[in-house]
Amino acid sequence: MRNYFTPTPGVIYYLPSGSAYRCLSAEPDKALLQNIATGWTLIAHYPERNEDGTIEWAYSTAGHFENIREVATA
Repeated sequence: MRNYFTPTPGVIYYLPSGSAYRCLSAEPDKALLQNIATGWTLIAHYPERNEDGTIEWAYSTAGHFENIREVATA
């Protein structure tokens, strides 16, 4: 069973590989994520949370490098 969720902007999530991605924005079924080490930024479609707390997604689009940015959280 899939455990889909909507990531929270400003939160850093980890992939099973150990790569860390900050959520820049999100809406149901997709999120804008940025690798905090490289700046690789993508739209992750159908993000899901694994039992160990890591995340994955079904597929990504619009992958590109950009300056690493912070997101203000309320």
